[in-house]
Amino acid sequence: MSKTSTYQQARNAFASAISDYKQLVKFRLNLMVVMSAVLAFLIAAAFNGTGISWVAVSCIALGGFMVTGAANALNQVLEKDFDRLMKRTADRPLATGRMTISHAVLVAGFMALIGITVLSLFNPLTGLLSAASLIIYSFIYTPMKRVGPISVWIGAIPGALPTLIG
Repeated sequence: MSKTSTYQQARNAFASAISDYKQLVKFRLNLMVVMSAVLAFLIAAAFNGTGISWVAVSCIALGGFMVTGAANALNQVLEKDFDRLMKRTADRPLATGRMTISHAVLVAGFMALIGITVLSLFNPLTGLLSAASLIIYSFIYTPMKRVGPISVWIGAIPGALPTLIG
């Protein structure tokens, strides 16, 4: 085997792993959630007249990305079997077996720990609200989707919290 083909295989494996992680945390959706929190913070700072702290913006963005990513990963862990059945979600890393459940839970755990810690250091209430959002989304909203339309009302809570956190 030539060095070029070994290099290409390693490069392809790395690109595949990055793609799987992006799917696990629902990268584009995650960025939209983080953007809503950051924009809310910037608007509040502008109206408050305190000026913009780019360290604070960075904390909100990083912590928010981590907590949202953790919630999305846990959502996929809980819905792995259902994801296999739907065309839109059938190619997710857990549904296809490209990633193990234990790996996804470990990634989600580290992301939750980092995100909640960063947001708590920024502001303890922000950390508490982010933890509540993670718990409600992952462990209440996700299972309730199978029960009925009440899940929409439950899902509205973690859907609104990023803006409140900002």
